[in-house]
Order: sequence, then structure tokens, then C-alpha cells
Amino acid sequence: MNKFKLTRITQFACVVFCTFLFSQVFSQIPQGMNYQAIARNNDGSILTDQTVNIRLSITDGNTGPMVYQETQDAMTNSFGLFTLTIGSGSSTLGSFSTIDWGAITPWLQVEMDYLGGNNFKLMGTSQLQSVPYALFAAKSGGESAWDANGSNIFFNNLVGIGTDDPVSPLSIETVINEVGFTHSTSENDIVLGTAISDVAGTIGTTSNHPLSLLSGGNGLLHLLPDGRVVLGEDEDPSNITGTNQVRSTPLISKLYLETPINSSGWIHVAGPDSIIVSEGVGGVSAAIGTVTNHIFRLNAGGQGKLHIWPDGNVMVGSNADAPIGKFTVHTPNNSIGITHISDGGIILNTTVGGISAAIGTNSNHAMRIVANSMAVINIEPDGNVGIGTTNPAGYRLAVNGKIRAKEIVVESGWADHVFHQDYKLTPLTEVEAYIQQHQHLPNIPSSEEIETSGLHVGDVQMKMMEKIEELTLHIIALNKRIESLENQSGHQQTNNQ
Repeated sequence: MNKFKLTRITQFACVVFCTFLFSQVFSQIPQGMNYQAIARNNDGSILTDQTVNIRLSITDGNTGPMVYQETQDAMTNSFGLFTLTIGSGSSTLGSFSTIDWGAITPWLQVEMDYLGGNNFKLMGTSQLQSVPYALFAAKSGGESAWDANGSNIFFNNLVGIGTDDPVSPLSIETVINEVGFTHSTSENDIVLGTAISDVAGTIGTTSNHPLSLLSGGNGLLHLLPDGRVVLGEDEDPSNITGTNQVRSTPLISKLYLETPINSSGWIHVAGPDSIIVSEGVGGVSAAIGTVTNHIFRLNAGGQGKLHIWPDGNVMVGSNADAPIGKFTVHTPNNSIGITHISDGGIILNTTVGGISAAIGTNSNHAMRIVANSMAVINIEPDGNVGIGTTNPAGYRLAVNGKIRAKEIVVESGWADHVFHQDYKLTPLTEVEAYIQQHQHLPNIPSSEEIETSGLHVGDVQMKMMEKIEELTLHIIALNKRIESLENQSGHQQTNNQ
């Protein structure tokens, strides 16, 4: 702080005692100098609570040319003190911000009209020593803190803004949630700033514009105002903001990676084992997985649920077991392994129990086994099976075609009742009459019935055995009659002899 006492008796009998206080303002260099003075009249009385008009001039030398001049109104307080900033008044000559302090020997000339008009009287002049150079970034000891390199200046020590104890080349200290530094365009439409809260620090745009991080001069990371993130160089920056949509696929996800075709979007490399997982997009497909000879696993609930082996085999549901074949599902006993659900509500699944395995429908629909796109075996919900036919027609097994077997066992009744004592054997004369009338044996299906309903093997076998047993009884009866006749004939021949 430099203090100057200027005393001058004017025709208005006014004595002014002036104290100058100059200080640097860093928002621009230079911007202004503080000036304080106490206004008194010629008998030494303080001029309190009144407006005075001050004219300040800066000259090059005491009697040299004037480089800047301004006027300001000032209000004295109860002590006659008024304060103003040189450089912030109404300029009548030049511009304070363009003064070349290093090229002149600055002097300050002070004039005042204590009645607040424009009848200025010279109060005194004084050479400005170190203070103007403080506006040119001077040290308090008179040595230059900033070094010059042509029209550029630089500083080799720490600089603090908002703090007198900087810890880095540039330290900014603010209260919580206040912006530390701001960078805006000339139109002040795009604003970049930093701020520190009590829980986090932020850097980015404070206007509705994307924030892009550059590498090699290209924007490779873009944070959009709606929270979406774009990784990768985009040839059309306006496309990032969506003002000129040229993509065939718009940015619809929170994280968007853009790479050339067949290039990895991201890579994760493990430690000692050097397991590498990555994702990439090709010309006709997309891929995610390991690019080393290791298993790729998808987790749910912190556990591996889907495992793809390097040879292409797949295991679902187990961390410990290896796949058996190309696709293996591991479940607890009696749990469903594979389920296929149609739009119509048909459910097909597989189940493995403690002693058996099952595959089939889990809804009230038929189960069909297909070969060459044709249903060859059909299992109805009621358990009836059709082979070569989709309509078992109520039979447990319906086969549309020939059957070849080593042996067929039919569980049915049998015809031994014919040999019971109370069984009434139909006389042959009645059998003959029935055959002549119906053209088939009694209790045996006709050819028309067989053609219509098919041959019921068990039933027909039992009835055929019934006829065989009846025929046997008839033969036995006939044999007895023959033997009786033979006996009678032999006895007559003996008598005749």
C-alpha cells in the first residue's frame, strides 16, 4: 500500500487530504487500482455524507502527455472518506485496459469538484512507482514475479486462486458446490467448468452440450447431456448431439462403442493366466467371449450358469462338470432341464429324476417324434401311441403299417371253459345250419367285421381256441361212436361164425 498526502488551497477554500491504496485485480491485467481519499474544506473540516466529483488522469511523466483520463462521482461517509477504483470510471480519454505500463513513466493527476459538478481543480500529482507494475504482475519487493518472452508472460512458481497456500502449479480453492474455473465460448453458450461437493468432484459442461475427451486431437469419449456415453471417434460430431442423424442405427443405449468392422470394442485381460475377454462387431455378426484358449462363462447371482468350452461344447447349470457332447444341462433331480414354449402355450421340456429321465410335453398337448419333417411317432396326452398315424383312435398302440417281431405276448382270457362239465356243446347239425345261414362259424367275427374293426388278436385267438376245443370234443364223440360201431360189427361177425 502506498500513501500520498496532497494539500492544496483552492479558490473554493478546500483542503483535501488524500490517501492512495493501489491493489492488483487478477481477473484482467491490469483492470483497476483502488483509490481512497478524505475530503476536507480549507479550515480542515471533514466533508461528510456528500457527493464529490473526481477526475483522474494518468500521464507519461509529470508534465508529459496524457495517456488516460476518467471522471467518477464519489460519496463521502461520516468520516469524509470516499473510495473508488481507477479504471472503472467514465473515460474521457483512452482506455485503462490498453495502457502499456511498461512503456511509460506513469504519473497520477487528481482533480476534484467538491460540489459534485465539472468545475475541477487540481489537487496534486504523484509519480506511480511500483503500484502500476503490480498490475503488470509485479512482486511486492519490486522484483518481477512474471517473466516475459516477447508478448508472452510465464511464472515458475505455484499460483493460488482463492488460497494463499497453493500445492500445485495452479491451485483453486472454493467453498463446496461452487465452480472452481469456467471456460466459455465468446457467445457464452457452451460452458466448461469444475466444482467440488462434499462427496464428489466434477468436471464437464454446465450447459446443455456434450463433453468430449480428446486423444491425439480426436474426440474419443463423448458424454451426452442425457447420460449416454459414446466411445470411439465419430466422423460427424454433430451426429453425437443428434442434430444431424446420419446413422442407420441411432444411439439408444447408455454406452455406445464405435469401432471399425472386425475390431474389438473393449478388452479385459486377466493377470497371471492372461485370460482375455473381448467383444467385437464384424460385417455380418457380433461376438463376445474369450479370445484365448479358456472357457467363457456367463454369471447370474455371482455364479457361472452358462459355460462355453473352446471346442464349442456348452454346459448349462454347473461350474464343476464338463459338458457331455455339444450341449449339456445340469439340474437337481426331478428338475426341468430344457423348456421350449410356443406362442400357443405348448410346453416341451426334459426332466431327469433319481431313477429315470423324461422328455415330452408339459402341457395338455400331444408329443410327436419327427423324422424327415414327418411325425412318425405320436403320443397323445391320454397315453395312446400312434406309429405312422396321428390318430390312435382310442387304442394304446395304433400302427399304420407292418409289424415284425420275434414274439408277441397278448394278455387276454382263454377258452378252457369248453372242457367244463356244464358247457353245452353245440351239435354239428346246428353248426352246419349256422354256417349255411351266416357264412362263418358261430361266435367268430365275419370278414366284414374284420375289415371294419380290425382283427382283435387276443379275442379272436381265444375264440379260435374255443372252436378248436369244441372240434376236439366233437372228434372225441365221433371217435367213441366209431369205436362203438366197430365193437357192434365185430360182435355180429363172431355170432355169425
